[in-house]
This record gives sequence, structure tokens and C-alpha cells, in this order.
Amino acid sequence: MASIESYETKKGTRYAVRYRKPDHTSTYKRGFRLKRDAADWAAKYVTTALSEGTFVNPSDGKITVGEYGGKWVKSKKPIWKPSTWRSNEAAWRNHVEPKWGKRSLSSIKHSEVQEWVSEQAKDKSATVVKRNYGLLKGIIESAIDDQRIKVNPTERIAQPKKVKKAHKYLTIEQVLMLAGTVDESRRAIILTICFCGLRWGELSALRVENVLVEKRRLRIVENLTVSDAGRDTVTPKSDKYRDVPVALIALNALVKQCERKAPGDLVFTDPSGKPLRPQSVGPSAKGWYKHALKEAGLPLLPPHDLRHTAASIAVSSGANVKQIQLMFGHESAAMTLDTYADLFNSDLDEVANDIDKKVEKIKCAQNVLKNEFRSV
Repeated sequence: MASIESYETKKGTRYAVRYRKPDHTSTYKRGFRLKRDAADWAAKYVTTALSEGTFVNPSDGKITVGEYGGKWVKSKKPIWKPSTWRSNEAAWRNHVEPKWGKRSLSSIKHSEVQEWVSEQAKDKSATVVKRNYGLLKGIIESAIDDQRIKVNPTERIAQPKKVKKAHKYLTIEQVLMLAGTVDESRRAIILTICFCGLRWGELSALRVENVLVEKRRLRIVENLTVSDAGRDTVTPKSDKYRDVPVALIALNALVKQCERKAPGDLVFTDPSGKPLRPQSVGPSAKGWYKHALKEAGLPLLPPHDLRHTAASIAVSSGANVKQIQLMFGHESAAMTLDTYADLFNSDLDEVANDIDKKVEKIKCAQNVLKNEFRSV
């Protein structure tokens, strides 16, 4: 399986290990000063590795991250959603390739990856750092699966933690105030997000046929993303279809928007008839949504915070964690709790109060029994 050969150099005798790779092509590893060292290397990296299926040809790890990683990123384009592809391709082009592109896969050290992540964390958001690191990690893991390298230098890397911002919620009164500042179509937009919890892309992709009036449900099957690269209609964020309950105030507004439209038409469009474009409350934003917030005297909440408002209204109306999970399309109840833990904090008080009531009820029953026993 492996043989040891000697050869002469200006510095004296050296030894080489000649062996066959799993594809049966012949190769060798040169430069050993001692025959014993060559034998030890052959036993560890050839004989044992081939028998265990863990063989890694040293020369395969010499391919650069730029060459291997570029192909890996391109291979993900048909798999990733368009918005995910764009953000990851930009991260590769702007951050990962400039740093690691010229390095061979096998030359990367754990300490270097940690230093790179820590350095980025000084002036970049946790989201950006995690995305950049995740790309490098994916490339390295793919190289390991291809048996180009054996050791993963991206394991056990300390990463910055995302600092969760406290959610801001509108009350029902504030929602109605906001809805009262806009025209009928935009009023339906506000009511649908605030009472149904749709993401903006889901709202933009909602079609007439998916407004199930009799069932009082919205069937969420598409998500529309809009960027400088164009519009893309994809599956919802969780890749799962779901039905969302609709309060009557939102349903009535939706029904009016569906009038005189075909089943396959979009419920909401811009005045020009094109799909809705995202709204912003940034300093340079001049859209209708920001204007409506100002007119209603409300904080400049991003449109996505209206989805949080829907969660707040649902919980205050008695919805439990599982119901919120299904309504909002979260992958798990754990994700729902992690996202809206603040909304369920009051439940802890109710638990304590329920325990107190039960204890008092049992104590009263025991006292009655004692008194009856004494009277006998």
C-alpha cells in the first residue's frame, strides 16, 4: 500500500513515501531525513487513513480558498433564496475572498480565524461578522467533506453576540390612529400587518385567491423580495406555507381591496400597478408610511415592528406560544419564545397567582376538616 524509497541530495540521503491514492493514481511524499520518520508518516497518513476512509492527500489541500471557495459560493446560487444569495455573494466578494483568497486551504490556522473574527467585531455588526465567518466555515467544511483537508480551523471560534433590541409595540388605539391617516388601500396594509403579523414581503406577494373570506384566513404561500437587482417571488421565510387568522377589521379592509380583481392578481400594488416597494423610516425616507407615523404622532417604527405589534395584540388577546408560532411562521415554539419572551413574562405572574389560589383553597379545605373533626 505504501513503500519507502531513498534518494540522494546535496545534504545527504533522504527518504520518500510512495503510495496510491483511493483513485489508484500514484503519488509520493518526500523530504524525510530518517527512514523511521517516513515509515511513521506512511503508517499514520496512508495505511491507517486508507483503511479507515479518512485519507487526505496533502497536495489536495494546496488549492487556494479563492479557487475552491469561489466555486462553492457559485454552487449555492440555485439553492439559496435570491436575497440570501446576494448578501452572501457580497460578503464573499468584499470580506472573505480579500482576506483568505490567496491562502491554501491547508495553511489556515485556528488562531488566524479567531483573530480575523475578533478584528471584524471591533467595527462591524454581529450580523455581518457572523455572515462572513459562516461563509468561511461552510467552505472549510465542504473541503473536509471532499477530503482535501483533515483539520477544521473554524471550529470553536468565539463570535460576537447579537444584542437584541427591545421590541416596540403599538396599542390597538395607536394602530387605528395610524390607519386613519392614510387612504383606503394603505389603511388595509396597516390593518393586515398589525392584526395578522405578515412580513412585508408576504403582504406584497398576497394574491386574491389566498384571501379565504369564509374561513377568515390568509394563506401565505409566497414572499416578494425587492432590491436593486429586481423583484423575486420565493417561498415564505420558513419555506412552509401557513394559514393566518384574520380579525374582522382587517378582513373587511382586505375584501374591498380584492373587489374587481382576478384570483391570481396581487391584493396590494403601488399606484402604478407594480408590486409594493418596501417602506422605510430612515433619515432620507420620504414614503407614505413615514409620513403617516408623523401625522399620527407616533414613534418612527420600521414597518417590521408592526409585525411585532400583531404579536403583542394576539398575546394580550389570549394567544399562547404555539398559536403565535403557527400564525407567524416560526420554525419552532422555542424561536417564538426567544423572539417574544417579553410578551410572555406576565404569564409568570399568573402562574404564581394560580399557585397561591390553589394553596389557599387546600388550606381552607384542611381547616374545614379539622374543625369538623373537633366537633365530633
